[in-house]
Amino acid sequence: METIKGSTSFNICNNKEAAELCSNRKQIDGLLKQISSGYLGIWGVNSSDEIFYRTGISSNKKDGDGWHKVDGALKHISSGEYGIWGVNSSDEIFYREGISNIIPYGTSWTKIDGGLKQISSGIFGIWGVNSQNELFFREGVSYLNPKGTGWKFLNPGIKYVSVGKYGVWVINTLNEIFFRNNISFLNPLGDSWVQIDGKLEQISCGELGIFGTNENDEIFYRKGVTNYNLKGDSWEKINEGLKHISNGIYGIWGVDKNDNIYIMN
Repeated sequence: METIKGSTSFNICNNKEAAELCSNRKQIDGLLKQISSGYLGIWGVNSSDEIFYRTGISSNKKDGDGWHKVDGALKHISSGEYGIWGVNSSDEIFYREGISNIIPYGTSWTKIDGGLKQISSGIFGIWGVNSQNELFFREGVSYLNPKGTGWKFLNPGIKYVSVGKYGVWVINTLNEIFFRNNISFLNPLGDSWVQIDGKLEQISCGELGIFGTNENDEIFYRKGVTNYNLKGDSWEKINEGLKHISNGIYGIWGVDKNDNIYIMN
């Protein structure tokens, strides 16, 4: 079975609004409390902070065929262009070494300076939030130095961050949503925040658009998002019953309040 590499997309939404094609979901074996669908595959952590990588994903089997248990213990994990990053129950930060086509789940963890409760790895760098709800950006990150050089504080009052194809999106402690203006490879920090309508508990900025879940586990999709309209136009409810959602080149994955795992299709 040929494994899809990071440069291949399933094009799950077939160039149509996700509300039309992503209203159904298929349950996947296993239990996870948090999941990440990103450039380096599907990763997740369970209620015991055990780490898993989804094996067997191919063009003919986009949901894979099993879970490979990875060494270590994390409460949150992120799969992105600058690697696999995670944080443990003590808010310590780790980077996964040795990832390759031959060993897609890597070989070891390297501890990174700082402390975060949640982290996001994406095309516009590494962003994270600490236990005081402060937002940080990892400076010095590049493909030659994916672990970067240090953390830069940006803003207080942020409880969740997601970075991806359509920029950097955050949720504050009031569940209000904000988009970071004017981020680019030359200006990776951007310059200002724009508030977006609506309220969410968790958000996913990925290859297939902007998705989020609210306090009632309802799932929303941001309509109108394009490379020329990064903020989109409005939210559309597409389903319900997920506490966490993640979208990327390997599809839209989520988990419910009982840690059941689903792929949207």
